[in-house]
Amino acid sequence: MILKEVYNWDVKIGDTVNLNFYNAEEKIVSKEFKVMGITESRDGFNGYIFRLPVDVLENTVKYSCVSSYEIITNSKDDILVAEELEKIIGSNDDLMLEKISDVIEENQTNNQMLFWLIYILVALLAVFAVVNCVNIHMTEYWVREKEIAIIQAIGMTEKQLFKSLVMEGLIIAGFSIIISTFVGSLLGIGIGYALKQAGMSVGFRYPLVVLMLYVFSILLLEFCLTLYSIKKSRKYTLVERIRRYE
Repeated sequence: MILKEVYNWDVKIGDTVNLNFYNAEEKIVSKEFKVMGITESRDGFNGYIFRLPVDVLENTVKYSCVSSYEIITNSKDDILVAEELEKIIGSNDDLMLEKISDVIEENQTNNQMLFWLIYILVALLAVFAVVNCVNIHMTEYWVREKEIAIIQAIGMTEKQLFKSLVMEGLIIAGFSIIISTFVGSLLGIGIGYALKQAGMSVGFRYPLVVLMLYVFSILLLEFCLTLYSIKKSRKYTLVERIRRYE
């Protein structure tokens, strides 16, 4: 506690404290209060030692102690409400209007470098994911090359093989997309909520276009890898492909 660390006062509930205020006539007014509760600094009120109800404070000093008002509106009424408030405060130099959208925009500008670092990290993770996908696919195909050659030797055509491998790849890719989308959405919602609470973002907005590009890219990659694998296997005869793994 600040009182104990700075003033060496181990305050307890029920203790009394005498506070001095300047009233509207700039005269000192003293009043005694009883401690009704003790809070920690992490409760969002950093910098305040004593806290009083507004009506008690105003009755003591005889003037308004309110420094700001928070007005919450529906998003569709934001512009209309802002215009009306600007008309009200326009003729009073002591009043100022601060919109949450302006605060978020300012925070986004101030944290632009952080966002770019996050984008770069995501891009690097995407590159590693693609490399890993290619590696797994090619390794799996090479491991099964003898099996595939034997299946072709007993009558499966290249067209049938292509369809079989494509369907298998699409099923695997589909499960990967579902799992990654589910986990990614949960993480995105959590991070978006945290940034919104910190005033750094307007909240989570589902990136539908990015998701569609991601799905298309994964499916296209799987299709191209399958096509590449089959074309590469054409360099060897069925007998050579079978004998390579004996």
